[in-house]
This record gives sequence, structure tokens and C-alpha cells, in this order.
Amino acid sequence: MLNGPFLKFNDFHDNSVIGKKIMLHKNIVTFLEAVFNDKVIAMQSLLFKYGSQQSTHQDFAYVVSEVPSHLAAAWIALEDVHIDSGPLFYYPGSHKINKFNFGNGIFFNGKSTLNPNDFAKYLDTVCQNAGLKKKTLLIKKGEVLIWHAALAHGGEEIHNPAQTRKSYVCHYSSDKAYKHHRQSPTAEPIRRTINGADVFVNPTMPDQEDIFDTGKTM
Repeated sequence: MLNGPFLKFNDFHDNSVIGKKIMLHKNIVTFLEAVFNDKVIAMQSLLFKYGSQQSTHQDFAYVVSEVPSHLAAAWIALEDVHIDSGPLFYYPGSHKINKFNFGNGIFFNGKSTLNPNDFAKYLDTVCQNAGLKKKTLLIKKGEVLIWHAALAHGGEEIHNPAQTRKSYVCHYSSDKAYKHHRQSPTAEPIRRTINGADVFVNPTMPDQEDIFDTGKTM
């Protein structure tokens, strides 16, 4: 099951020192400090073995920061990306288009009357009408794309099912905009500091922190 093409591992960094160090690499932290003009807080991570094939979307609709503009993402290639592996696609300049309304605002939740498919159709249509050119991300292992939370992007179709697209996607906010772990929104978080940035310990599994790197068993 863990080798399936449609799986992603949520918040791998919760259980891995290496995951935290990659997430808060000094080059990523330095860039985002300049963007936010504030201390960087790592919010969540997604670890992929295969391409996501996810339809066009913007992150802010699903990953919510207390200050919506204080949200950014890093797409980190864990291997060279092949054209047949379902690479990431994106529309440069799409962070400036008008926001989609799910029927109850710009954030998707249980009260929304429109869905992610409606969101994708809107973004593709508006981007194309605005003359924004769709680009495909074919980068090498170790290279990183850092993007605005409103960049329209998604995953291309996988044309070779045997072709992996190992990648690590991380979301970030600032100290002023993300003060609590989303699993415990009222409690003061336990922080781990790397390269001057913080990541919060998952309050639901403190006994399993860094389990992948220490040889412990679950």
C-alpha cells in the first residue's frame, strides 16, 4: 500500500530530524525571512513518491494561515524530474488573478457550496484568458521552487506508471501569522529551531518525534 501511486505522507517532518533539516534548509529560511520580514515558521510537509496528478489549485484555499498573505511553499526535488512522471505545472503570474469564491469565501471548508473541481476550472479558464503561459517544472535532484501561496499549480498526468517523482513539499508562514500548531490551536507549541526558523512538535504524537531517524519502533 505504501508504494501506491496516489499516496502522500503528511507531515513527515513530525517524525524525522532529516525531514526538519531539509524543510528548514538555510537557503530556504533566508529567502522566506526576506519575504515575510519576520521569523519563519514551518507549518506542514507532504512527501510524495509519485506525481500527485492534482488538478489546478492555489494553496491558500486549503492551507490556512492566520494572516493569509503570510503563506509560501517550497517544492523540493528528491530526484531528477522526468516529463513522463507527472511533473508539477504552474502558471507564472497567477497569484495576481481574482480569487475564487467557494460560495462562502475564498477558503474551502465544510460549508462551501462549490468544490475543488469548480476551483480548477475557474483557475484554468482565468489563467488562459489572461494569457498566462502554463509551465512544467523539470528540475534536478536537490533543486527547489519556492512559490507564492496564490500561485495556480497542479500535477500533470503520469504517462509512465513505473516512473517515480520523489518530492518533498513544505508550507511556511511567519511568527506573527502562525502561533499555534493546527492540532492544538489554543496551546503554546513546543518549538524546534533550525537555522533561525521554528517548527512545532506535533502535540498528538510527542512520543514518536523523529522516530524514523532514531531506530525506535512504533
